Amino acid sequence: MRPLPLILLLTATHGAAVWWGFSAGAGPAAVAERSGPAVARKEEPVLDMAKLLAPEPEKPQPAPGPSWKEQVEAARKAIPADADVVAIVKAELPDPRTAEDMARQGQEFARKTAAFGLWMEKDPVAALRWMTGNANWSVDEGVRKYLEGKELTEVNRLVREVPEAAGTVVKAATALALEKGQAEVIQLAAAIGDSGNAFKVLNGAVGFTPELPAQLPAIRKLLDERGAQEFLLRFGRMGDITGLAEAAAAAGFSEEAVQRMEGEYAKVVDYREKKKADEALTMADRIRAGNAGPPPMTFDREDPRLMKEAPEFESWCKDFADERLDGTEVMAKFREALGNPDGIDRPMHEYLFKKIYPMNPAAAIDWLKQEEADWQGMVKDAAPGVSQSDMDMQKIKPEAYWNATESLSPEEQEATGMSRRLMEIYKVWHKEDPEDCLRSVERLPAGPLKDRLLASLKGGGR
Repeated sequence: MRPLPLILLLTATHGAAVWWGFSAGAGPAAVAERSGPAVARKEEPVLDMAKLLAPEPEKPQPAPGPSWKEQVEAARKAIPADADVVAIVKAELPDPRTAEDMARQGQEFARKTAAFGLWMEKDPVAALRWMTGNANWSVDEGVRKYLEGKELTEVNRLVREVPEAAGTVVKAATALALEKGQAEVIQLAAAIGDSGNAFKVLNGAVGFTPELPAQLPAIRKLLDERGAQEFLLRFGRMGDITGLAEAAAAAGFSEEAVQRMEGEYAKVVDYREKKKADEALTMADRIRAGNAGPPPMTFDREDPRLMKEAPEFESWCKDFADERLDGTEVMAKFREALGNPDGIDRPMHEYLFKKIYPMNPAAAIDWLKQEEADWQGMVKDAAPGVSQSDMDMQKIKPEAYWNATESLSPEEQEATGMSRRLMEIYKVWHKEDPEDCLRSVERLPAGPLKDRLLASLKGGGR
């Protein structure tokens, strides 16, 4: 805001006050006489224009809280040496009812996880066996803390003695090994010995590093053929595999494993090329090709081309929903924004209809009738099944679909799929709030459509 208009406004208001007091020949004495004896007045605060016009200071952002690892470590230090850690782990926690309960429960889970790690220090096999059938929270950090500094043979022992907990143990051990580097990960896989668990370690932690080609022979020895193929496939999906095929073949990976990796990489290359070509298309090109993105009411996730070429498109659609614009006016604005493309009237009609149909079904259908002879088929294509998430996202109003459906003849209701969609919308509502739904239906005008709707709701149950 510029200061001049505000200063003029203050001047004008003070001038009006002076005029009111001294008009009609009333001088200062007359005003004092009318007002009675003088009364001491408080000084009015002086407006600080600099403060009024200055931008609001940015509010400080709250500092990030401690990480889960830090929370567990702090809880571990707070547990007394003589505490019954098994009892802490097994203690039931009440269901949270408030935000404060949630915060306290988070602290309790950190304490339970820390206690689990201490229980493992005393009897790791017993702790892991209890965990597999009872723990309803992640104990990974407790397991990781126990394994810190332990020999790889301890990991192998736990995997063998408690195979049902192998996934948790391997995951924690892999995280620790990865902190030391890829060579340590391969040593861990070798220590575990079992091909299946070795694959879990290697597949999740080994990347395409400069050292990988030299490490491939050792990796191949740890995997069976299936694991070896899956291991290489991941690199094909990741992108660049320059030199990896030759190195894998030299390391003993089968020809089939190498070919599958190259085939997967070819898919990645093909996708990138298609994506690049697609990004070069205009919005009109995409509409013409029939791949113009998700149709109904997804403005927040819309194709960025639409937002760039027709930035007011969402506003036009909302104006249509509120009946400030009709479909013909919206289409004219849309065509102009896209450069008035030729030869794509039907795709343009179809695209726009799918956008405005959930917002004002009756008006959208009335507009489409004027534009397309096959309007019934286009309505049916724009009326897929409906779920509660659809209704929430598209802000579907059941009454609006009732009005649109009732305006059609029985034959048109069936041909457009409107009657089926109407039943689905009301059934979703009925499932969420049956009493409110039935009250609304009872208020609808009498007729065959209402009778069918009531029969559908009462016969379908909740």
